[in-house]
Amino acid sequence: MDFEWPAHYPHACPPADACPRDMEVYRAVSTDPPEDDSFVSARVQYPRRPVAENRMCQSCGISVVRTLAHLQRLWNAAPGLQKAFPLAAKGAIRPGQGVCMDTGPGHVTWWIPEGVSVCGQFEVVM
Repeated sequence: MDFEWPAHYPHACPPADACPRDMEVYRAVSTDPPEDDSFVSARVQYPRRPVAENRMCQSCGISVVRTLAHLQRLWNAAPGLQKAFPLAAKGAIRPGQGVCMDTGPGHVTWWIPEGVSVCGQFEVVM
């Protein structure tokens, strides 16, 4: 699949080993129902935040997790995250909606191409 990636992505981002997936995931969001701005990367959300060169590409993707338990662990580890994004949304990643890569235990980084809206596939479950 050929995707058009946002202009702010660094060279060779997403990584070559990221691939399309078909899976259910969870994301911390701030609105019910989730809106498009719930699915922007940390790089877009916090453009002035320093990012190490080796983490720049990952910061351009969005973080999702495989289970609600993984999301609850993230909230416990980073209370500021839960304060800013207190709701859990469940949704699906489908082929054609970008590429993903496992980037931690239960954590997936998802790079969403230009012009793709995914918020309609997510619903708040907690």
